[in-house]
Amino acid sequence: MLPSQPAYKTTPIPGCASIAANKIQHDPYVLDGAAASVALVTSIIANSSVGLELLHQAFQAPFGWVHWRLDVFSPAFASVDIYRFEGACIVEHWDTIQQVPADAINPHPLF
Repeated sequence: MLPSQPAYKTTPIPGCASIAANKIQHDPYVLDGAAASVALVTSIIANSSVGLELLHQAFQAPFGWVHWRLDVFSPAFASVDIYRFEGACIVEHWDTIQQVPADAINPHPLF
């Protein structure tokens, strides 16, 4: 591996083995199933212009959620992903994504 290349771009995606083959996906732009989820995550991390910052996370069985900052375009996007688990396996996913308004008056909108 080249020193300038992050490890996540050259190693398998952690956790992908824990996605149910028949996972229910509520994102209108992603199909159900593990294969579609792995393809999406692979394309995101392969794009070096995508910046991801994990802001908050929580878990209370059987649900977990993650609050992200996505720097894909300017201004940034806020995303919350909600997962339903059966044991350690992701079986269902919801998300909501919102771009930070360019004219926001709040000094910390969405983050």
